Amino acid sequence: MEKLDQLVERLEKITTKLEKTATNVMTTSTTQVKKEKKPDRPEILLFRTFINTINKMIFISTKVEKVVHQALKYFLNVIDAQFHLIIKSYDTDKPTNFDEMQKFLDPMNEHMTNLQTLADNNRHSNYSILIKAIHETANVVMWSELGGGALDWINRTIESVKFLTQKGKIEYKTKGKDCIDLCDMLDTFLQDTKEYVVEYFKFGMKFGTSNKNFIIKTNKAKEQLETKKSVNKIIIPKVVSLQQVEKIVSERNEQIGTKTNQKQKQKAVEQSKNSNEKGNESKRVTKKREPKKVLEKKKWIIEFFENETEGIVLEEYDTNSKQIIYIHNCKTSVIKINGVVGQIFLDNCENVGIIAKQVIIGAFILNSKDIQFQIKLKIPSIEVNRTSGAKIFLPITSLHTEIETYKSSEMYIHAARWDSTDLEKEDKEIPVPERYKHFIDLTTGELISETIEHI
Repeated sequence: MEKLDQLVERLEKITTKLEKTATNVMTTSTTQVKKEKKPDRPEILLFRTFINTINKMIFISTKVEKVVHQALKYFLNVIDAQFHLIIKSYDTDKPTNFDEMQKFLDPMNEHMTNLQTLADNNRHSNYSILIKAIHETANVVMWSELGGGALDWINRTIESVKFLTQKGKIEYKTKGKDCIDLCDMLDTFLQDTKEYVVEYFKFGMKFGTSNKNFIIKTNKAKEQLETKKSVNKIIIPKVVSLQQVEKIVSERNEQIGTKTNQKQKQKAVEQSKNSNEKGNESKRVTKKREPKKVLEKKKWIIEFFENETEGIVLEEYDTNSKQIIYIHNCKTSVIKINGVVGQIFLDNCENVGIIAKQVIIGAFILNSKDIQFQIKLKIPSIEVNRTSGAKIFLPITSLHTEIETYKSSEMYIHAARWDSTDLEKEDKEIPVPERYKHFIDLTTGELISETIEHI
């Protein structure tokens, strides 16, 4: 009996040891499973291809110019910072508020600032268009801060970069195939980014706990995509057509007229109440509009100035290359823009002079009279529409400017003497044709148009 009890006791001890061993093995296996790295998500794997694309561009840039190579390195830093942000959005310890999120946004903003500085310091470089295109392409990372507005921002970036790359392909024809390849790769990169966001982040990246998610939407990003909310605000796309410009002008004039009528009606009602006279209509008093020079988001609005011959000045520190200068209803005034801006938009002005340092996209002169427009460095294009009397002064650095005219008269281009080394020699005045003769080519059946020279 004692032997049987001893045997049972030994079996119990062995069983206990086996249970402990099994528990240890299970614990170790579970730990290994937890430590085993999960395969990357498809959106992370795909984003790696973007980084590879930029590395290819960096390799190509070694054959182009050192400053282009440096710009692409900054671009890679920006994309790499965004890559870490995307990875963080899937971590279990991802940020739960905007303060925690800021430390991931700061590196992107820092690298973007470096790229902006590089672009500003190389405005007169032979590769300024390509550097600007790289900077604008890098701006696309702002989609991660815009939530549901990401696609709008990407589309605007695509338009802006396409304008620059098309000009770059023309200018760099003589510089070899590498510059043109870089322009094509920037366009492709943006299209791929758009498809990527549509597929995985159409409504932005979500952070926070499972119970309370939030989407990044910083103030800086919201300013970039702010839409028109009052009659005193106007949004002009980065690259606009003549039809779009006409539509914008029409809407603007209607808005100003509507607002003026509402104020006049309100004033008439108040006058009627104060006089206690029933049945008599109050006289409407049309008040002279107050001059205004104000920055609204990315637009400088300059309106209703008269006889400002000393000059309405925007200093270099007041402006940047993304801003639009909107000049409306000014008379007998001079406006000096001492910094680099994106566009200049002149509407319904008379006897006004514009002196601008540099314009990235172009200038539009509409419904105006006796305008003088002088550029100091460069401007890609100028459109003159329904304007009587326009003088455009081009320096030696901007003789390639394209000028389009429509239903306008008395126009002259004053071009710097490109055929003379005498800097004191007067500019060459070139009249813009207003008269044409047309005839049919009987061999081809096409209409031939020729200008009639000024007498």
